[in-house]
Amino acid sequence: MHISRRNFVKLLGGSLAGFAVGGLGEALIKIPNAVVPILYKGPRIETWKITTCAKCPGHCGLRVRMIDDLPVQVFGNPLSPINAGGICPMGLTSIQNLYHPDRLTSPMRKVNGKFQKVSYHEAYGILSKALQDNSGEKTAFVAQAESDFMGRLIHDFTQSLKSEKVAIDRFGSKTVLPYRSAADDYPDFIDFSRCDLIINFGSQLTEISESPLFFSRAVNDLRSKRGSIVTFSPKLTPSAFKSKPWIPVLPEFYEDVALGLACVILNDGTYDKGFVQKNFNDFGSFRQLILEDYSPADVEKKTGVPSKDIIATAREFASATSPVAYFDESILQSSNGTRNAYAVLALNALRGFSGYGKLQTREIPGDDKTKSDAASASWNTSRLIGDADLKVLLIYRSNFIFNSPNSEDLRKAISNIPLVVSFSPFIDETTELANLIIPDHDDFEKFDAMSSTVTGAPVVSVQRPVVKPFYATTHTGDVLISLMHDLNLSKDLPYGNYVDYLRANLKPVYKHGKGMLMAQKKPTGLEKSLHEAGWQLTSYSDFDEFWDQMLKYGGWWDPFPKVEQFSPTLSLSASQLTGKGSASSEKKTHDADSLTLNIFSKNLDYKGNMLRNAALTEQFGVERDVYYDTWIEINPNTAKKLSVGDRTKVRVQTRRGSFVATAIHNPTVVPSNIDVPFGLGHKFTEKKYGINPIDYADYVFDEATGTPSLSETSVKIE
Repeated sequence: MHISRRNFVKLLGGSLAGFAVGGLGEALIKIPNAVVPILYKGPRIETWKITTCAKCPGHCGLRVRMIDDLPVQVFGNPLSPINAGGICPMGLTSIQNLYHPDRLTSPMRKVNGKFQKVSYHEAYGILSKALQDNSGEKTAFVAQAESDFMGRLIHDFTQSLKSEKVAIDRFGSKTVLPYRSAADDYPDFIDFSRCDLIINFGSQLTEISESPLFFSRAVNDLRSKRGSIVTFSPKLTPSAFKSKPWIPVLPEFYEDVALGLACVILNDGTYDKGFVQKNFNDFGSFRQLILEDYSPADVEKKTGVPSKDIIATAREFASATSPVAYFDESILQSSNGTRNAYAVLALNALRGFSGYGKLQTREIPGDDKTKSDAASASWNTSRLIGDADLKVLLIYRSNFIFNSPNSEDLRKAISNIPLVVSFSPFIDETTELANLIIPDHDDFEKFDAMSSTVTGAPVVSVQRPVVKPFYATTHTGDVLISLMHDLNLSKDLPYGNYVDYLRANLKPVYKHGKGMLMAQKKPTGLEKSLHEAGWQLTSYSDFDEFWDQMLKYGGWWDPFPKVEQFSPTLSLSASQLTGKGSASSEKKTHDADSLTLNIFSKNLDYKGNMLRNAALTEQFGVERDVYYDTWIEINPNTAKKLSVGDRTKVRVQTRRGSFVATAIHNPTVVPSNIDVPFGLGHKFTEKKYGINPIDYADYVFDEATGTPSLSETSVKIE
């Protein structure tokens, strides 16, 4: 049944946050017919349930307000060590997906080009038969899984099929790929208890990161303690605004900037000589390369970053007690993205990685990123193109067609695959290419778990259903486990469904007896002393009680972990740092007179899916007074040269075509950039709102990971 949001709110008694109606005109919500009598007749009983948000990599704890067992409002869980009761706009409005009118309500099969409803039994039978006939390299799996437990199950599933064609897109796993390649290890967290300086290379720490709410608190605390942040990035984001200073630079020059900083430190002799002697393989060759090719003057010529800023930042980094040079997966969004990351790792090595921390023991089984990292590094979606052997493609919550510059080539490749199965709860640009859809539950209807170490302590946040599934949807984890049983893909599989799988993976947390539930605030000093003396903070009669308590309170964490400074052994060759011998080895030079398209992600919207949520879309556009039309941001001086007035329509031309946009003057835009937001241009609405700028970007990818570049497309303004 469809009902207006206004009437839904009235019937449940009062004004409710998270149900704002936006300009998209989506004034209807969808509810199952079975709950209609309750909605109209009551009895209006209020209850609360705890779960975890899965809208971004942050894994914040949530308290959900229920009226007659229907979720109506979402708050932050004050006992979660990750968000400590805070909640971002994405979490606040997360409930909208549950009631969204575009949700798929049953499995769908494409017949004569149109989707028709089918039973789960029929859909499962089609999938099972196809996998039985096409195991091994005839099957591929593409997934967007922020839950490391779900990511590991997907990896295990493809391994049981004897296929290596799996790409698991997970924020944390992409970030650690350069660490694994150069150091075979990665840090668990920034040690904010010691860190007094962060040099940030392009990350939107407080908007799009491993944990935006945690980083917001940590950055504010750092600044209050007279620590500082220096940000190199192509745009003044809210994170960059908190920096002192923000130094504009295009992402493809991060490598040069990092090595320019290293050159100053090497010249001054202010590096950690003991660390590099012990932990930096072939340091002598590295030192010679940097001193010869990366002087501040040379870096200024290449990048446009003033040499005085290079020198000042390098000396601040050298004099800090425990500095951090930081990057996340956004650093990979250029043709030399992995080399950018290697250069930042080398810079960290000069100070012994002193601002990073590492857990001495792995207390969370699901936090082992090795499998998904290795898979992501060896295969990516671009390799679908030209793969004539592929017969089955499985897609879990990934809209990679919308996120890829080579989307047309991917569409053609996918059209040649006999069976494409999507597990998405919605139709999107990728799901529309499927032959079969077995929709997953909404996040408020399913079990899952997410692990994190970003706070400096191991945390397991549990996602539990706050309502029974509204429709004939199925947990994708249950589908995969059923297939593993029915196709005999794994001998003696110890679990029958995804809940069993989670329980099996979390039993070691129960057995080691460390840590505590999220049932109370941070322990007192007395409790810490008792813990150090060997006392267990909480006890349970058996694992079932532990599991039930985890669900009740939202998770588990260890407030007293044993940590140490991250101290890897670094191995970097000259070719890894400079790209000599690679297709993109010819270094670019910053050209202040040319214009470059800089595609930026809006706050909280790192996958470009915000358009489905009108409240979030309009919140981001409010400062510009542009919501559903494409706009560009241009420096006023550049606009003056081109005779482009503020709020006027212009045509933006690239090698791949042109589009019309509203030009907005913004003095913080780099003069050589034309900034355009990512996230509009979806085709899942009746009316198309704006354009997808990636459709106009050059076919440029990071050579190592296949990550699309978002800032290397030349443009003209007409």
